[in-house]
Amino acid sequence: MDSARLNLEFTEIHAPIGGRISRALVTEGNLVSGGVSGAGATLLTTIVSLDPLYLYGDADERAILKYRRLSKEGTRVSARDKEIPAEMELADETGFPHKGYMDFVDNRVDPNTGTLRARGVFTNADHSLSRDCSRGFAFRQREISGVAASRPRPGFGQAQKFVYVVNAEKKVEFRPVKIGP
Repeated sequence: MDSARLNLEFTEIHAPIGGRISRALVTEGNLVSGGVSGAGATLLTTIVSLDPLYLYGDADERAILKYRRLSKEGTRVSARDKEIPAEMELADETGFPHKGYMDFVDNRVDPNTGTLRARGVFTNADHSLSRDCSRGFAFRQREISGVAASRPRPGFGQAQKFVYVVNAEKKVEFRPVKIGP
């Protein structure tokens, strides 16, 4: 009887997070396997968190070296030690209306790309944003460091590369660029 109760308990699945669930990949009555994802386990569906929304981005080698140097000099706190303010806008928005913070910096540089992964956290109580923003939608995310950049660093949209430049009127301008060798 105890074994039957335990087996019945194993038929219920409870998600550890709240969010939006995708389609069911397995229907009632089918046999599923447990275990670690990718090691023979059956994927039932996917669920994504909506609030907070996590956006991941990659910093290139030049940015990594600059931030490490600034941290060592004491002119900028490392995102590994403190939450750094961040802002985000979607392709059809201006002025970076979504405010958040950087809460994670990976512990190693990706040897294939020479980049370091970081994560921004943005509140999304009204669910006006979706996880699509971080997986396929064009968006721009920036960290607020309080330190002026010594030279423009290209950003990447879906179809173009660009920089932001401060003009003679001290206004920020968007400028498409072509990356050279």
